[in-house]
Amino acid sequence: MQSFLDNVLRFEEINNKYNKLCELLTYEEVLLDKKLFLNYQKQKQSLEEIALKYQEYLTLLKEVKSLEFEIKNMETSEKELFILELKNNKREILNKQKELVNILNKFNSEMQEIIIEVIANKTEISKQILNTIQKGFNLFCVENNFEFNCDGNENKKQIKIKGFNVKELFKNEVGLHKSLTEPNENYCQVFVYDSLQNNFSFSEDDITITTCRSSGAGGQHINTTDSAIKVVHNKTGLTSVSQDERSQFQNKQKALERLKEKVEKYYLELLQKEVEKQKREQVKLIKNNFVAKTYDFENGKIIKANKQVVLLKNFLQGSEL
Repeated sequence: MQSFLDNVLRFEEINNKYNKLCELLTYEEVLLDKKLFLNYQKQKQSLEEIALKYQEYLTLLKEVKSLEFEIKNMETSEKELFILELKNNKREILNKQKELVNILNKFNSEMQEIIIEVIANKTEISKQILNTIQKGFNLFCVENNFEFNCDGNENKKQIKIKGFNVKELFKNEVGLHKSLTEPNENYCQVFVYDSLQNNFSFSEDDITITTCRSSGAGGQHINTTDSAIKVVHNKTGLTSVSQDERSQFQNKQKALERLKEKVEKYYLELLQKEVEKQKREQVKLIKNNFVAKTYDFENGKIIKANKQVVLLKNFLQGSEL
């Protein structure tokens, strides 16, 4: 189960990125570039809640350290009120830590990871389209600070992208990507679906723990204490029981580990079913010859399904999809 301390580096990373974006938004060249400004502004807004809350935490932590130093150098008669303030601040620090973990869990749920499969027909222009798609997507991810990984060969690429709201950004890529010349032969098939990245939440806030007397084999002390532990995952109803150990603490840890495995498997199976459903729906689009984009390499243009025209050079510079 992830605690505040487990995520300190993540909080630092988000805070540093937020501060950098705040700085970039003051640069003249950014202010003059509307698309770049809106891009940085959107990224800043996505990080703002957690960054500001972490800054509040850091300020409070600094105050606590300052109070601790002052108390050490005080006369005993003067300490009482400062000690009370210190206790209140430490209590507030714990509350801030819990708030930050909750916000991070929410933030992570909005951080999406998708797989894009691009399959080229066996023509040179189809391979050119595939390489164009890979390059354009890669540079768009660089511009938007998304994670980008690509595997495959000249005929098929599997691209993994992770970032804020990426599924929404890339969902319109599904379908055929064709050349304006000889479209019946020169095309790529593009599929976009969720990665099997299981970002399920599991904490003691999600479970109910009960104790009971152990039963069955296990030695002369097995039935003398309430050492057996039963844990229930409230959202799924999944349960786990441990009575293998004499220690209640050990049984609790073992039961939690078993339950976490069950919950992880449960959500992974749900995700697999959802991905299979997405793939089936996208195969129907391909079979119905839905054209997501048409590439006019001669005139440097890309025509989308909604008839919107994108300049090829802009796509290859990562400024737009």
